Amino acid sequence: GSSADGIKFNGGGSEKMRLTQVGHVGIGTQTPDVAGAGSSSTVLSIIETVGNRRGILELGDNQNADNGGIGGVSFVGTYQDAGHKHMAEIRASASGATSGQRGSYIQMYTKENGSTTLSERLRIASSGNVGIGTNSPSEKLTVSGNGNFTGKLAVGSTASHSTYEFYN
Repeated sequence: GSSADGIKFNGGGSEKMRLTQVGHVGIGTQTPDVAGAGSSSTVLSIIETVGNRRGILELGDNQNADNGGIGGVSFVGTYQDAGHKHMAEIRASASGATSGQRGSYIQMYTKENGSTTLSERLRIASSGNVGIGTNSPSEKLTVSGNGNFTGKLAVGSTASHSTYEFYN
């Protein structure tokens, strides 16, 4: 039903989803926009209010293709007469060929100022290895390019850590 509060979707005798007058969508909440973005933003809130369950947004495909995309979140901007422009993206993809038990990896893409192309910047491989500037991290952290640390780099497994300081 609809009301001054927007459009309400009911099931099992109670409200399950709401579309507010400013275009916010709430699933499991009558008041989407918990973060306080206001009417200047479009908000999708998935909030679980029963017990210790959690709200989950599921994105997926049928995974019939090896190394295929599973889902993603795209960040777009609209610029005057230029239409929607792809600004950044987080993607999840399948890896391997074990039907029903494929691995997965996550990629983060951004683009540089003046560019029209997204580039992969960070990957979390199915092994748990993290790559910055590389799409094939071989260690827990693989960085392709220069790094800058404002503190010390700790190496070791004890509470006091051995530290190595490098100066140029």
